[in-house]
Amino acid sequence: PIGKRPIFTPKLLVELNGDQLTVSAPDAVMPLRRSRALTLKKIRFGVPAVSERHPIGQLQFNVSGRLRDGVSMLSTSPWRAEIPPDLIAALENRASGVLDGQLNVAIPLDGQSTAQRVVTGKVQIKDLRIADVVGRHDVTGGTVDLSLAAKSLNANGEMLIAGVATKLAWQYILDAPLESQPPVRVQASLDEGDRDKLGIKVNHILRGIVDVDISLIPRTGGGFGSKVRVDMTKAAIAIDSLAWLKPKGRLAQLDFDVVPGKKHPLLLDNLRVVGDGIAIQGTAMLNEAYDLRAFELPLFSIDRVTRLNLRGKLQRNNVWQVTVRGQTFEGRSLFRSLFDTGRAARAPKVPRSKQMGVDLEGEITTVLGFWNSKLSNVRISISKRQGRMQKLQFEGRLAGNALLKLSLIHI
Repeated sequence: PIGKRPIFTPKLLVELNGDQLTVSAPDAVMPLRRSRALTLKKIRFGVPAVSERHPIGQLQFNVSGRLRDGVSMLSTSPWRAEIPPDLIAALENRASGVLDGQLNVAIPLDGQSTAQRVVTGKVQIKDLRIADVVGRHDVTGGTVDLSLAAKSLNANGEMLIAGVATKLAWQYILDAPLESQPPVRVQASLDEGDRDKLGIKVNHILRGIVDVDISLIPRTGGGFGSKVRVDMTKAAIAIDSLAWLKPKGRLAQLDFDVVPGKKHPLLLDNLRVVGDGIAIQGTAMLNEAYDLRAFELPLFSIDRVTRLNLRGKLQRNNVWQVTVRGQTFEGRSLFRSLFDTGRAARAPKVPRSKQMGVDLEGEITTVLGFWNSKLSNVRISISKRQGRMQKLQFEGRLAGNALLKLSLIHI
């Protein structure tokens, strides 16, 4: 009665009490491929009214075995078509674990009824392992609880991805098209060590815990689309080249979609950062190792005054080439940083040998300074290596059109 797989049992009890049929067995096995099998226990099959025009049989049993064997059972079941093929392939080819649960199956018996086979019950998967679940990272352990209802499948659990604790939540609606399915949600809180394990190389500008919420959306053509939300409120963010620091506790939220790129393998599209006085929009490009390689931020506002357009590209010598254009820039923090040696203690600490170089060229219409001063038609050039200022060239027009030039060279 479960797909096309036969069930073998050494002992079977059949009872017919009036119009009620009951078939039970203490245990049984369901043979699978390559001498494998699933173990079934406490099997009971009952028909409350055999003489009804459209009788319904009720099958109950406990099942245990390896995860792949459970997936193999599903591969020949009538409801295989309801399960995303990418999920079936991933579980068959890259997953392992141990399952244990109880299932109930309502089975139309006359072949004429319009009623469909309905599966309900609960299954727990322990010691879950899945290879290459997120890029090159594996699920290295976890427990997932499955709840099967007449119209849906619900999955909730906890997993270790590359040794990082994550939570899983998913609901799959039977008979609904892929575009109507809720996303698979994966949540985690990542500190510096977690980000290192996952190969997310942002600790040079980010310090503290961030809460990550990933939504995996099934695609009609196969695979999943990804939407990512990162709450960075509890973390400190420092952009050293602009002398800007977001302290811990200041609201900041990052959203983006992960899509295949053209020049680079991964594109973070529809990228947005919103928060207390922060508004950033654009795209970012990553390589296969999730390393940032380029970005385009046509809207870059880190306070209520600054309005910039930023573009950056990482050169082969591990130096960022950054271009800045814009109407206004709040320049007091930048000017202060040129003489404030204590500021670095508030920013994320990274060894100088690991800090990337920066070559920044900027043209800004108006830069605001101290005592209500401002500079117009500003041109700025900054060069840093291993966190040290190598060159600074700055020029702009003061009130009255007087020209101000500043040049600093590290010797």
